[in-house]
Amino acid sequence: MEKEDLLENLNYTKNVLKESDKLREEWSNIIYRKPQIISFKWYIIIIIFATSIGKSYPLTSLFCLLSPILVYRYNKKLISQNKSFILSQKSEMHEPFEQNIKALEKSVIPAKYMNLRYLNKIESYLVNQRADTLKECLNLLEDDIKHNQQIENLQVIQDQNEAMLLQRTPLQSNKETKFSWA
Repeated sequence: MEKEDLLENLNYTKNVLKESDKLREEWSNIIYRKPQIISFKWYIIIIIFATSIGKSYPLTSLFCLLSPILVYRYNKKLISQNKSFILSQKSEMHEPFEQNIKALEKSVIPAKYMNLRYLNKIESYLVNQRADTLKECLNLLEDDIKHNQQIENLQVIQDQNEAMLLQRTPLQSNKETKFSWA
């Protein structure tokens, strides 16, 4: 594959991945969206209010005592509406996800390297003349990955050594460490 074709395929793959990331973010916003339900503390406040005015206003007190039941039903309705909204959005978003999966099948990049960070590195290898083919790009990328892993491992070892040095107790005073012959 020519270098220009490879760059074009890389840009195509990056655009599809960006679109997939947008869809994933939109889907997570839908899934983690919480309905505006009335919290439990309001149940307690209503019950306390109802018991405090119970002797003076018995009908108002009765309404206040029954209101948590009404609030519970309202919350239940909101939650069921939220579930139906999520299910409707799921069916609408299924098709774009499937289209992106099919579009990624056209890419020459192996699935292992299908993320924007790796694709940007591959593109930089091609643009900066470090590689001319996909195979050379992937070999350079693997070398970079291994190099970065070694640096991380060395950093962990260095952090452990520093922690051990900090835990070490200082030497006892010279008086305690001297041997006496008498």
